[in-house]
Amino acid sequence: MATAFSSTRPTTGSPELRLAPTRSRRSPTLAVGSVALVIVSIAVFTAVYVKAGNKEAVLAVSRVVPMGQIVTAADLTVVKVSASAVSTVSAGQASAVIGQRAAESLLPGTLLSAGELERSFSPPRCQAVVGVAVKEGQLPAAGVVAGETVDVILTGLTPTPDSTATDGSAATDGAPTSANGSLGVAGATLVPGASVLASVPASASSGTDEIDVSLVVPAAVAPLVAGASAAGQVALVVVRPGS
Repeated sequence: MATAFSSTRPTTGSPELRLAPTRSRRSPTLAVGSVALVIVSIAVFTAVYVKAGNKEAVLAVSRVVPMGQIVTAADLTVVKVSASAVSTVSAGQASAVIGQRAAESLLPGTLLSAGELERSFSPPRCQAVVGVAVKEGQLPAAGVVAGETVDVILTGLTPTPDSTATDGSAATDGAPTSANGSLGVAGATLVPGASVLASVPASASSGTDEIDVSLVVPAAVAPLVAGASAAGQVALVVVRPGS
């Protein structure tokens, strides 16, 4: 028996559905912006590339230089950096830098600037440089070096005509006072956290084994420190900065 198949054909009158291809439209503003961005990127890249190739040899700090210390060749190193707005000192000026003093503490790894140097040291505002003469027993056995921080200790009071009242009691009028205003008795701290500017042995002509130490102290107590030193009644204790 033969099976008959019927084929179904679309009706002649029915329309065939087709998707029309879409055309992308690019905004003129977006296109112009993209071109501008590319141009700016190229300009920036070119500027950075040129600047990177235009490096200068400048001076940098190789080790700590305490405030007021004379800068030596060992304190400096030469590095190459890209030209920038940062104030630097050309490596060719090294001979002019050596022998100047640090106007502030110089830290290793930092670029040196002319503003950090001065021909002669001037203490900061409201500070003064005072010299004290100390001998064995009045400072650590290893001595003190520039850049260290010390407490200036009063070891005694210099007898004066009015240091004892007529009734035998101790008089406090005119007695030295420490930086914090306490009575200047033996063991009192005259100046906490003074900076050592220099430390040198006394000259041979002086006939003493004392060490002359220059300290940066508050100007208000500088006369007190000088007087106590002249009386041989100060001692120096090395402390941690900021303690």
